[in-house]
Amino acid sequence: MDNTTQKLSEALNTLIVAYEELQKENEGLNNTIKNLNNRIGELESKKTELETNVSSLNNDSQKQESDISSMLGKIESLLSIGKNNPQADEQKATEVKPQNVTVVKEEPASFGEKEEDSSSSNHQGNSKIDLNRMESLLSGLSKN
Repeated sequence: MDNTTQKLSEALNTLIVAYEELQKENEGLNNTIKNLNNRIGELESKKTELETNVSSLNNDSQKQESDISSMLGKIESLLSIGKNNPQADEQKATEVKPQNVTVVKEEPASFGEKEEDSSSSNHQGNSKIDLNRMESLLSGLSKN
C-alpha cells in the first residue's frame, strides 16, 4: 500500500506541476491576447482617422477641380468673346479714348487726331496681348 500511495503522490505532484505550468502559459497567452486587442483598437482608430483624412482630401480635390473647371469656363468664354466679337474690343477702345487722350488747344487738330489714333491702337494691342496671355494659360492648364 505504501507503494501505491507513493505512486499516487508522485502522480499528483506531476499533475500539480503540469497544472501550474499550464496556468503560467495561459496567463502569458491572455496577456498576449490583451496586447493584440489593444493593438487592434489602436489600428482601427488610426484607420478611421486615415479614412476621414482621405475623405476630406477627396472633397477638397473635387472642390478644387470644380473651381478650376469654373475658372476655365470663364476664361474660355472671355476668350471666345474676344475672338468672336472684335467690335466689342473696338467699342471698349472707343469708350477708353476720352480718358486717355489729352488735346492741347494750341496744337493743330491733325496732331490731336494722331495722338488719339495711337492711344486707341495701344489699347487694342494691350487687349490682344491680354487675350494671348489668357489663351496660353488656358492651353497650359488644359494640357495638365
